[in-house]
Amino acid sequence: MQSKRGRREGIFVHPDSFDQRFVREIQSRDADPAAIFRALTRLGAPANCQVICHPDNPDNGATVPLRNALEQVILRGHLGDEEHSYWVGMDVILLCVPGRLAYTQDHNNNRAIVHRPD
Repeated sequence: MQSKRGRREGIFVHPDSFDQRFVREIQSRDADPAAIFRALTRLGAPANCQVICHPDNPDNGATVPLRNALEQVILRGHLGDEEHSYWVGMDVILLCVPGRLAYTQDHNNNRAIVHRPD
């Protein structure tokens, strides 16, 4: 995203940013990557998702395995994984089905599944 002055801007992700009819917030105690993966696949998520995050992040726009992405986003502080350590404190959307299904997590660890049925 470009601002009017030509600076690159990041995204701001928060469950309140979406139409609340389609948001299911996830409490920290329920932030289990396997359970969230199962919930997303039941809603129609494919095996891969697209990462949407800050434009300077090397993963922005990448297509990655959904299960791995959830583990990195949710457990990144606990895994000690250097590969995706730059996701720490970033707003991230894991886009599963464009316009219909996504997982969001903001820099404060507010988490949600956004699902708009057909």
